[in-house]
Amino acid sequence: MSEGCGGHGHSCGGHTHGSGEAGDGKWDLYKDVDTSRCSVLNAADEAALEGVLRPREKRLEREPVLQSDADEQLMIYLPFTSAVRIEAVSLIGSGGRRNPKTLKVFLNVEHMDFDAAESTAPTQEFELVTEDREGNVEYPTKYTKYQNVRSMWLFISENFGDDKTSIQYIGLKGTSTKYRREAVKATYELRPQIADHKTESESFSKSVL
Repeated sequence: MSEGCGGHGHSCGGHTHGSGEAGDGKWDLYKDVDTSRCSVLNAADEAALEGVLRPREKRLEREPVLQSDADEQLMIYLPFTSAVRIEAVSLIGSGGRRNPKTLKVFLNVEHMDFDAAESTAPTQEFELVTEDREGNVEYPTKYTKYQNVRSMWLFISENFGDDKTSIQYIGLKGTSTKYRREAVKATYELRPQIADHKTESESFSKSVL
């Protein structure tokens, strides 16, 4: 972490320091990830991905760990069950030189590989801090670009000098649009419909006829 970068609830060199707690529930987007369609390239154990997508309060648990295989790079595909809005991301490494250093995000691209990731401009690129032992560092997104996210690729292109990269937590802060749609639908269904409410005069006229 850069010198003079400490404390909570402030911005510092492309990231912010929060309390680290789930708070209003905005760190619950892991629930909206379609784990049946997730994938990760160059992982020693692909099944570990689902384990690092976990509740915010469990972010400091040391296991499971998602670790790269052949080299330090990882490509993680996260599709969502419905469109989401993402405000910030959080990545916690397992420590030391194996911590991820550079994160590139690609939105709403179904198919990617390492060659494409290296040659395509990302939606956003993050330079991650060296250590985040308390798991309080948040990386704010360019929010206007993250309003209708159906899927995302997280490309860890380098770490801090090891031949393997290890991640113990991936967090996504934001909201799901499905709740808004459900609220709109509920409001519509509760709204009185003209056909369902006949006036007394209409009922009287029909009874006379």
